Amino acid sequence: AEALAQLLDHLGLASLAAIAGGSYGGMVGLAFAERYPERVARLIVIGAPDRSHPLATAWRSVQRRIVSLAAACGQAQEGLKIARALAMTTYRSAGELAARFGGTASRDGQRFVFPVEEYLFARGCDYATRHRAESFLTLSESIDLHRVDASRVFVPTTVVAVREDQLVPLEDLRALAARLPHGRLHEISSIYGHDAFLKESYQLRGIFRAALGSPK
Repeated sequence: AEALAQLLDHLGLASLAAIAGGSYGGMVGLAFAERYPERVARLIVIGAPDRSHPLATAWRSVQRRIVSLAAACGQAQEGLKIARALAMTTYRSAGELAARFGGTASRDGQRFVFPVEEYLFARGCDYATRHRAESFLTLSESIDLHRVDASRVFVPTTVVAVREDQLVPLEDLRALAARLPHGRLHEISSIYGHDAFLKESYQLRGIFRAALGSPK
């Protein structure tokens, strides 16, 4: 939130008409609105809590331990691949993985490789080519340290919850919306789970229009 405020200062922008963000971006938006309410008029957050659920923290803690142990063995990027592969199982829904990867395993030398395994580690390899282990650890830990007092977010806030989201449970976002002085909750369903904010443009379009007062 402080970095965003500094960026606005650098650009000579006193305030923003709105901040919209999914996941980490929404968490930044909540923190910014709490600390700088005069600098943003409206807020839209998708799958973004005021604090991490203990189960989500548990998953990320295991991922960080994987990367740290791999780094201690001189294999930081390999650990990052595995951690990201594990993370992908929390971003998407059980329904999507079942629909896409229900096929049989193929043999690779002395072992079997399952379709979902190929997908997960392909995503892990792609991530590891673009990110450093140190950055991953810092970002992951910052999510679990995130805390916002929702009662102090006075900006009109639209909260979008995805029923199939494993990382940010529906109950947590219902509670967040209830604590916000000017909060409004929208619930959607998506086979993409937490990643719905990247995929569900059609469902989100109407919510954005209503929140921003845009014409149809």
